[in-house]
Amino acid sequence: MAARRCNPVMTALLIVAVVLPACTPSSARHPTSPTREPTPTPTTTGALRAALAQWHRTRATITYRTERQRPGLPQSVHQCLRAVVEDRSGIPKALRFCDPKGVVTLVWDPPGRWRLDVEEAGTTTTAIVVGPDGILCEEPAGADTSCWPRSVDALLTDVPFRELIVDAVSTARGVHLSPGAPVTVSTGVIAGVPVRCFERRSGSSAARWCFAGDGALLSIALETEGRAPTIIEATRVSHAVDGARFDPARWSNAT
Repeated sequence: MAARRCNPVMTALLIVAVVLPACTPSSARHPTSPTREPTPTPTTTGALRAALAQWHRTRATITYRTERQRPGLPQSVHQCLRAVVEDRSGIPKALRFCDPKGVVTLVWDPPGRWRLDVEEAGTTTTAIVVGPDGILCEEPAGADTSCWPRSVDALLTDVPFRELIVDAVSTARGVHLSPGAPVTVSTGVIAGVPVRCFERRSGSSAARWCFAGDGALLSIALETEGRAPTIIEATRVSHAVDGARFDPARWSNAT
């Protein structure tokens, strides 16, 4: 009997399908934000605005785990892996490229300074703002860092997870939420810290912000039709801010 020939693409996808779950921590496979779900109660948009205003006065350095469908990629991880493997990319590269998980570190020193480091798919994107000046840097895996001067407004258009920085109106607009969508409030625990969460929901769109009692923004969850949810959830929180993270020497390398 003739030997049965194997399709190399399907073989690679089977390997990836086994490897990807094995490389994913069990806590990351089922994101929960907040970690428990109490019954929400109605509140006002003013309460949400007040919570964000307090956040914009709170100094902190926070590391978040993230999960999102990046622009241009299919909603399904397996669909993404199939497309990448069919383009003859290697399996390790495909895993990095299609993995929706990432890590974000925010150094938040309002009102005039912030730094956002986003690690996704083997690339680190850094945005730094000091006063009216900004810089955007990208560091692909195995390549040199490239930096460009940017206005603050341009950074808030280009940088991933800008929802950690901007106001509630801008975040709601990004997920096509109705301006009049009602707000509900609930409580929970994130990274061992009690939080108060505000959610706006309209049709298939929703946005939820969770704050610690000291004002720190510990979680954002976003939903919109046709896309996988975006999860931003704190894993480590400190109210210390290292001024060296805003070192102007980095700025001299911008081209």
